[in-house]
Amino acid sequence: KQHYLQRSISYKDSILAINPENFFVKSDRLLIDGKIIPAMDVLNPICENLDISDPLMGPVAYAISDIYTRLEMKDKSKLYLTKSSISDLVNSNKEYISLIQLSVMLYQDGDFRRAFSYVNKAVDDVTFCRAKTRIDQVAPVVSIINEAYDRERKTYMVYMAVGLVLVFIMAVAMFWMVMYLRKEKIHLSYVNDELFHSRDLEKEANRRTMEASAIKNTYITKLMLECIARIERLE
Repeated sequence: KQHYLQRSISYKDSILAINPENFFVKSDRLLIDGKIIPAMDVLNPICENLDISDPLMGPVAYAISDIYTRLEMKDKSKLYLTKSSISDLVNSNKEYISLIQLSVMLYQDGDFRRAFSYVNKAVDDVTFCRAKTRIDQVAPVVSIINEAYDRERKTYMVYMAVGLVLVFIMAVAMFWMVMYLRKEKIHLSYVNDELFHSRDLEKEANRRTMEASAIKNTYITKLMLECIARIERLE
């Protein structure tokens, strides 16, 4: 590995000697020397002047994303991977790496659905263009993401089943409550009728009591008057 790395550095130096404005090789050479920020300074102005439909946007944005990955700035890395992926798709470039890397990052974030969708799109494209290198890169990723997506889908199905059971139980409970309330309403109506009837009976009893009391008072009065009259006669 070290042998070929040295040869790669030698070739890059040769290219820069002939074409010092080659920003791809220049930034890559700076990264090999560990000069991450200078490498970023080389690529950023290029990227800012490129439109998303420009074929150069894909590789440039991917290179910037790789730098942000080295800096452990995951959100920025994901942003430039997204730009690179969009550019590759817009330009019908099917031998890309950005969408594969983006699906891996989404998998690491737990977004299995999007990761599954993106990696399957990548598989379709690399299969179409028969890019063996890309197929080798995407193959292990596919199995890992597919397994994670299957697990998430099974978990989702379990949650759905539990949710349906709970909804069914709640529906049965609500039906039972409605029937119970209806029964209680009928019973309450019956009790109210009985109460009204009892009130009527009470009123009638009060009326009769008042009548009896009036009659009693009349007879008592008459009796007292008769007693007084008889006492007077006796005297």
